[in-house]
Amino acid sequence: MRRMGIVVVDDLGGTHVALTAYQAGVQSVRWTDMKPIADGTGETHAVPEDALVISDDGRWFQPPGAGRVLLMRRRSLRLVLRRLLEERLIRPGSALSVDDLLEAGWPGERVLPHAGAARVYVAVSTLRKLGLREFLVSRDDGYLLDPDSRTERKRGRR
Repeated sequence: MRRMGIVVVDDLGGTHVALTAYQAGVQSVRWTDMKPIADGTGETHAVPEDALVISDDGRWFQPPGAGRVLLMRRRSLRLVLRRLLEERLIRPGSALSVDDLLEAGWPGERVLPHAGAARVYVAVSTLRKLGLREFLVSRDDGYLLDPDSRTERKRGRR
């Protein structure tokens, strides 16, 4: 089975590889494994063919071999994905609790514990159905984006 990667492409500096994944020797990338991704400015950058591409603000993502999934009108999903991405880039392998994701997706809202947990479970389930099934990992301590995946950054709304 081929391992998938997470890619976040950076409009400002072109495509670059996050140090957390590659300095640790997680996986090498060959130029022949790359595909062009538009950066919203009309320019394209090469990214790994088997990679998940995520905008750094969580407004969209693109699973490998599929079209772009827009979350611009799905605020809670966008905020949850953005928080998962931030944690993945800062502390790969560290999971976020249900409470962490509730605060991220519905900031400042006060809800009963079981209602808040249900919101998070539905959000995670929806993100998986939209194309993140292979990348969104659940563990006893919470949820995280696959720590063994490639990571780059895409800045901007498009």
